[in-house]
Amino acid sequence: MDAIERRVAWIAITLALGLGFAARGAFNFSNRIGGWTLFFNIVVIVALAGAAVLLAAALVPAAIRPLLLEQRERLAFYAFALWVLAVLVVLGLNLHSFVDAYRHPSTFG
Repeated sequence: MDAIERRVAWIAITLALGLGFAARGAFNFSNRIGGWTLFFNIVVIVALAGAAVLLAAALVPAAIRPLLLEQRERLAFYAFALWVLAVLVVLGLNLHSFVDAYRHPSTFG
């Protein structure tokens, strides 16, 4: 296994975890999601899906599509950049939820 394949595999693992959490978060807040929050949740899912496509392209066997090492590294870099974008957007949405919960506390029971 080459070094680029190991890097892409680690990015793919973190991407799968991120996609799972993004889908769970969108499902949990689906009853009260709308407007700009819906837009940012869609941005997260699209960014993670785009990163998955780029990672798949980086791992295509040479028999199907010969790519140079630099091209594979570039695809892995763009996939990682999309993953970072998704993580930052999710952190921003969570920060907004925390601030909103602090400003408008709800009672238990």
